[in-house]
Amino acid sequence: MLSVANIKSTATTNPYNLPRKVYVVASMEPSQYTRDGVEKEVQHFMVCDHTGYIKLTSFDKSKAEAIKEGTTVIIKNYITKPENIIVTAKAQVFQAPPMTVSQTIVTEARSILRPPTPPPVDIPTIKSSPVKTLQSLAGKIIQVSYIIRFLIPCRA
Repeated sequence: MLSVANIKSTATTNPYNLPRKVYVVASMEPSQYTRDGVEKEVQHFMVCDHTGYIKLTSFDKSKAEAIKEGTTVIIKNYITKPENIIVTAKAQVFQAPPMTVSQTIVTEARSILRPPTPPPVDIPTIKSSPVKTLQSLAGKIIQVSYIIRFLIPCRA
């Protein structure tokens, strides 16, 4: 069986026939999207083994239902990207006996899919923080108002 470290180093567009046994660390809620007028669903998971962790994306609802957080699964016929395993309708997902994984790998993997909430900071600190950083602001709403935009006709 391939390890997660081997999967990260290779990327394919054809499905792998070799089975891969992984422990499901965390899952996100399914997201809906529309493609060619058809409503579809995608769900992301974080999986790991003794060598590391990798994101798993399922585009098939029946396969996503078989992948449950805290269980070990074997997957076949999956597609690999450098940092992602893709499970489609052609993939196979089987339940497997439990596997032991280092707690540090599990903690790191879980924090990537579900990052911890940052501590609240004040407004001047947020203004000076780098762009695209996760920030939490705590405060009290003192006024709620809205802006009305309208055009005034004028003659030239």
